[in-house]
Amino acid sequence: MDEVVREFIPPAPDPALGKLIRITEDAQVTIAGRKYLLRAGSQFPFKRFSEGNVTFAAGEQEVTINAELVAFTGESQETPAEITKLAMEELKKRYPNVFEKGTRENDVFVDRTKQLKVELPELFSNPRWPLEIGDQLAAQEGWMRADKTEDEVPQQLPTEPAMPADQLPPKVPALPETPQMAPK
Repeated sequence: MDEVVREFIPPAPDPALGKLIRITEDAQVTIAGRKYLLRAGSQFPFKRFSEGNVTFAAGEQEVTINAELVAFTGESQETPAEITKLAMEELKKRYPNVFEKGTRENDVFVDRTKQLKVELPELFSNPRWPLEIGDQLAAQEGWMRADKTEDEVPQQLPTEPAMPADQLPPKVPALPETPQMAPK
């Protein structure tokens, strides 16, 4: 393999292609056996999402990168119901106990979802609501992601949102410190 790192300068993507991804921080990828640097802010046509990775078109090549290094832009070709289904599948990969009846994670997730449907129904207009709630509960409750080793889990949350503030979904209110205090 060639060890020289080249900067990849992508052509401007055609907005008619639908969903695009934007690289959120400089990243190195290998394309056709050569190393390339993708600069933060570069945009590429989205191809697919699987197991926490995003595949996109870089010229004639398909490139796969960790989903934490990209933000989705452009118009989605999936319906909101399809996005919610994908969000549920990703939640199951990250925190499988959320889907096992009788586990603490399942009880907390179900109770919190019911509570938010009453207190913050607009949250559910965001088709990614399962991940929004699941990730917030994981941070609060100390759940470990099943799809990552301890070394791969970020130690702190990013301080900047991946989307402009006017496009962010409403924040999920924090749970009380002790679950017993949660309203029934």
